[in-house]
Amino acid sequence: MARGAAAVARTGYVLVPHAQRSDRVPSQFHLASGGHPVPDRDGMETSRRILEAAGRLGERNTLLYLVSGGTSSLLEVPAPGISEGDLIEAYGQLLLSGAPIAEINSVRRSLSAVKGGGLARAAYPARVVTLAVSDVAGDDPEVIGSGPTVSPEPGPDPREVVDRLGLAESLPESVVARLTRAQAETGTGDRRSKGPYFVVASNGGAVEGARNSLRERGYGSGGTVADAMEGDCTAEAERLSRLVPKDSPDGGALVVGGESTVRVSAPAGRGGRCQHLAAALAPLVAGRDGLACVVAGSDGIDGNSDAAGAIVTGSTERRASSLGMDTRRFMSRFGTAELFEALGDQVVTGPTGTNVADLFVAVTAPRGETVS
Repeated sequence: MARGAAAVARTGYVLVPHAQRSDRVPSQFHLASGGHPVPDRDGMETSRRILEAAGRLGERNTLLYLVSGGTSSLLEVPAPGISEGDLIEAYGQLLLSGAPIAEINSVRRSLSAVKGGGLARAAYPARVVTLAVSDVAGDDPEVIGSGPTVSPEPGPDPREVVDRLGLAESLPESVVARLTRAQAETGTGDRRSKGPYFVVASNGGAVEGARNSLRERGYGSGGTVADAMEGDCTAEAERLSRLVPKDSPDGGALVVGGESTVRVSAPAGRGGRCQHLAAALAPLVAGRDGLACVVAGSDGIDGNSDAAGAIVTGSTERRASSLGMDTRRFMSRFGTAELFEALGDQVVTGPTGTNVADLFVAVTAPRGETVS
């Protein structure tokens, strides 16, 4: 995105995860890195510099904001009264809560000086134009990156969210106090932060790309598309197991996009939501000949593992059992990366450079054939 903007941008910042620093960033941009999926002090220091630079713009200037997956963690400045340490602690708890991303981001906006339109307010009266790669279902500008250039309309109450998740007692006091104040201030945001906003890539595009690829491989129309993945991984595995194409003379395919969730209730091993969903799916499709499923993150990173996701077939459960491995045990300790690594069924791409949430693809070979 930065290379594409180089023709029109005089200067700027490129803020990426530490593991994805690149020497291909145009020379007029300052390259920096920060923590993901939990912010760190490096990222917050660069974010402060970005806010300060935006504040120096005038009415004859334009701020071009390019946003892609991971922005909620990378672009972050704590709201007044919240320390960096308290904000980092809050992020960690939220990410383990299993809450939908829209609810998590409603809390993040309330704790931030840059989210919820904060970046655009700093740039006022400059014109603000946003180009977004969306990693959230529905492509809501308020949710994508927690909306640094969009003042939110009334939505999920952040204090009610943390109360429902049972986090009010464990979050830092400064965070809970800030959320309580935000509850009273709902609907009083500064509307000057609105500007042209364009979604240039999304999960829907990834789903269509997967269908085109299936079509090229002979799967007719490219497969059925189901409602987006959302909510608890185990529940989604049960739903998807009912939707995967059945054995038939011609075979079939299913494509689903979205993002499921995992509530981590114990010390976690290596894994992520994609491999957790795959492990939950394995016993549900056991014995299904000719079936192969893949669930993976489009950014190439699943949780704290080195994989994007995993492959599941009708023989996954049997092969795991032959190795003395119980899929449910790996799920209970949130270490599903270890399971699929031992099976040789991880999907490992490395960081892809973009993020449009996750994909689930299932194919069934024509009767009597194998899936390739």
